[in-house]
Amino acid sequence: MPKGVAAPTSELPKDPDERAWIEGHPRLVTHLRRERRSGLASAKKAAFIREQGHLICERCKMDPRETYGSDVGNACIEVHHAVPIAEMTPDHDTQLEEPMYLCVNCHRVPHRELHDADR
Repeated sequence: MPKGVAAPTSELPKDPDERAWIEGHPRLVTHLRRERRSGLASAKKAAFIREQGHLICERCKMDPRETYGSDVGNACIEVHHAVPIAEMTPDHDTQLEEPMYLCVNCHRVPHRELHDADR
């Protein structure tokens, strides 16, 4: 099913044997992938923590430590790059100030906005 396409609706199978799917078959997939340079996310994280004291969402200001605790709260904050990697040239220069720290919910919003704009 392509991303962004609604799955067809149908009734759930009544037969228990039809309610199970075999998954996990290995499949070789080859494609070209653009890579981000390693170290940018960790440098941004260190700079953000130095300035703010800890990671918070720059969009909604949520502090995941309050909900999930300090041991796993940082896992809820992700780096979002303002320029999509698909739009970058091979020599694109990303400045440390450009990426934002967003909670997982807020991180979905700009990606969805980009997806909707491409339609």
